[in-house]
Amino acid sequence: GIIFFLGIQITISNLFYYLQYLTQALMEFKTFSFFNILQASINIVIVLILFILDRLSYLSNLSYKIYIPLYLLTYLIVLIGYVDKLKQYVFGKVKAIFKIRYDILGLIKLGLPVTISYQVATLIFNIDNQFISMFFSTITFGLYSFAYSMVSLVTTILNTTSTVLFPTLNGRTMNKNIAIYNKLIMLLLILVYLMVIVYYPVELIVKNFLPEYVNSLIYFKIVIPGVGISSSISLIIFNFFKALKKGHIYFIYGCFILVFAVVVNTAVYFITHSAISIAIASLIILFTWYLITNRYLATKYGIIYKKNTFYLVIMTLVFEVYVIGIRSIFISILFYFISYCIITLLFYRKELLRICKRVF
Repeated sequence: GIIFFLGIQITISNLFYYLQYLTQALMEFKTFSFFNILQASINIVIVLILFILDRLSYLSNLSYKIYIPLYLLTYLIVLIGYVDKLKQYVFGKVKAIFKIRYDILGLIKLGLPVTISYQVATLIFNIDNQFISMFFSTITFGLYSFAYSMVSLVTTILNTTSTVLFPTLNGRTMNKNIAIYNKLIMLLLILVYLMVIVYYPVELIVKNFLPEYVNSLIYFKIVIPGVGISSSISLIIFNFFKALKKGHIYFIYGCFILVFAVVVNTAVYFITHSAISIAIASLIILFTWYLITNRYLATKYGIIYKKNTFYLVIMTLVFEVYVIGIRSIFISILFYFISYCIITLLFYRKELLRICKRVF
């Protein structure tokens, strides 16, 4: 039964994601947003209905056999919506493959390194989790994974920008893209280091309602400021390499960092046998990746990245010092927010004033 449902899910999801990417490529962002909201809403309704039915004892056995078909139904409903919206492309005229074979080969040549790069990047972002799962107890792995699930409170919101960024960059000239690179990194970092304040309410919730996961806060406070680095790489740097048709360069750097990550995590484990050390090492690995990719863009296209880099490092250190050094949550959040405002204004006062003038 599981294999059958898995086969259906793969078929539906492949079509679903193809139409999603087609929607983004056509820059139909309103359509894309609508169907994303629709999918999330249906999933929430399904979970609530199943929860209520289970609580009222209308379901004798709540199992995957009930949930998976309903989960697939969500995909199917949204897929039908995409097909109807994009029917002129789905059911339009087609050309013979031999007439467009060179176009297909060109797309494969351009897209294959990007596709593999994405998978390599996924491995790098999760390699510390893999080491924890292999070399530490189930309890430690559970706490570490829970910390990463809390980090997703920030990354989920940020990742929505990635869906519109690449099509936008791809429709602009190289010079225009290079001109806005620093501004995009700046805006992302300002947003990220404001959003990391989410750590404080999460700490209160965990301590009061999930006391068995209190130890996961140790990892959470280490990895959450790293979102500034990881988001810069995955949301902006990766999309810039794609837009500049340098996916193969990004792939080479990704492979180097993957090997580097394996070596560093292995050394850290055998030297310290500490999950906390592996969490810290993950920040060092991501920062190295950030530096070498920015260094390439600086050398090749004259991008200046040092100002954003200093801001990133300082805000990460400030967050760690206040979270680890101040026991009172309220004093810590007050000090961090004041420091955030002061440092951000010191670094980006002129840029923020220009943005405010344009908006208002």
